[in-house]
Amino acid sequence: MKNLLKHEDSPYLKQHSDNPVHWMPWGKKSLKKAKQSKKPIFLSIGYSSCHWCHVMEEESFENENVAKILNKYFISIKVDKEERPDLDQYYQKVYRLLQKKSGGWPLSIFMTHDKKPFYAATYIPLHPKYGASHGFLDILTIISNKYKTNFDTLNKSANEIEKVTSKIDINQNIKTIPQNIITIYKKSIELEYDTDYGGFSDAPKFPKTATLNALITISKLGEDIGDMLDNTLFMMTTGGLYDLVDGGFCRYSTDRKWLVPHFEKMAYDNGLLLEVFIRAFYLTKKQRYLIFANHIIEFLRQKMMYKELFYSASDADSKDGEGEYFVYTYKEAKKALLKEIPKDSVDLVLAYLNITEDGSFNPEYGESKNIVRYEEKVEFRYYKKAIRILKGIRNSREYPFIDTKIITSWNSMIIKALFKISKNKKAQEELAIKSLNKLILVMYKNNILYHSTIANKHPKIEAYLEDYAYLISALLEANQTTLDNRYLVLANKLAQDAIKKFYTENGWNFSDKEFVVQAETFD
Repeated sequence: MKNLLKHEDSPYLKQHSDNPVHWMPWGKKSLKKAKQSKKPIFLSIGYSSCHWCHVMEEESFENENVAKILNKYFISIKVDKEERPDLDQYYQKVYRLLQKKSGGWPLSIFMTHDKKPFYAATYIPLHPKYGASHGFLDILTIISNKYKTNFDTLNKSANEIEKVTSKIDINQNIKTIPQNIITIYKKSIELEYDTDYGGFSDAPKFPKTATLNALITISKLGEDIGDMLDNTLFMMTTGGLYDLVDGGFCRYSTDRKWLVPHFEKMAYDNGLLLEVFIRAFYLTKKQRYLIFANHIIEFLRQKMMYKELFYSASDADSKDGEGEYFVYTYKEAKKALLKEIPKDSVDLVLAYLNITEDGSFNPEYGESKNIVRYEEKVEFRYYKKAIRILKGIRNSREYPFIDTKIITSWNSMIIKALFKISKNKKAQEELAIKSLNKLILVMYKNNILYHSTIANKHPKIEAYLEDYAYLISALLEANQTTLDNRYLVLANKLAQDAIKKFYTENGWNFSDKEFVVQAETFD
């Protein structure tokens, strides 16, 4: 057997197609192979722009010693979580059950040859570090030995895990909605709110779009939300999490200040945040929100758009290391600024943009670098020129890898937001209509809605509940904006199809077909 991933469409799977590990994609063939060989399954789930996925690949999956053990004693299966969110959702639940904490990527699952999980981890270092008692090589050796010498005990444990997992109702705490829900909600988020830097957690800090949208909604209902919305949106756009040079939001911040992000940019983060900024503008009439909404659109058009549709993600890692495309040395920034900005103003410009000799980003190797950050609410004289100059430096670098996957739900998020902003900026309506019509043309064929495809290829994976939900939402927004009833007719048709496919007496399922998982009411 050999590595079979080169035949796959997924950019993430193709990234692993040259590994010495004999990877197989998830499917009947790989699962049958495990059953016939009676070898344990090693399931690795990740996505193309995931930094720690790259680290584990470099450390372990490109390692000949690891490959020898995996190839001899395991059936190794790779899954792109963006292609198969159903598999990811289920095995994240397994991880939470076994480890008693939230999961992440890469997700590493060990299963019996008949697909029953018995061990779960996320990133596993090759050798023990970061507080881990065992490295990946140790774990492979231990599991392969136990599988041969003590299978009955291991299998019994796997059976118990499978029983417990199947009984977990992820929505069991949701009963009825109390009348004072807004008061309860406000108190809960006030306890989480970071009064200094905005946001609703300590590090790592995610831009919680559901919370921000809820604040906008309850403010429209007349509730006082204080500065929670305004302070959070301002601090999120001061630079770091938000890329002041190219535009667009990164995945999350590793610190409280929103300064040092994981540098990958996801289509869905930017689509959801675009809607937040547009709604915040309509609520407050603050032009700052509209400006940032337009900057997000410009980023999506320049870096992520292909024939009116939007790619799924761009990578955190450049060929020179994590974040290297995005950051600057003090010397290179000063040298470039001096070419166009008066010498007596350059030091002030550097100070405004928090570009210092000590740096704000410290890579594992090499000199300290700077993440551009600007914390004032009014632009200084040379701001736009300085940003243009810094953009010029980036133009000489290789842009990070872009995953060219087109995902129905994520495109629908962006399209809905484009229709929302078009009520203020009519020019965006044309793009919204073109994008929606193209998405329907590419992803809705012979009355079947599909989840994802690669640019210029026919889709293969049928849609999940989230694809129906977000596309219906975009269609309703399109109908309200254009008054074209064809969008309303299709929304109704898709809603009826979704009910037939996913709704049961026990509630909604996220997926149907060969791997059924329950839908979560929150993510």
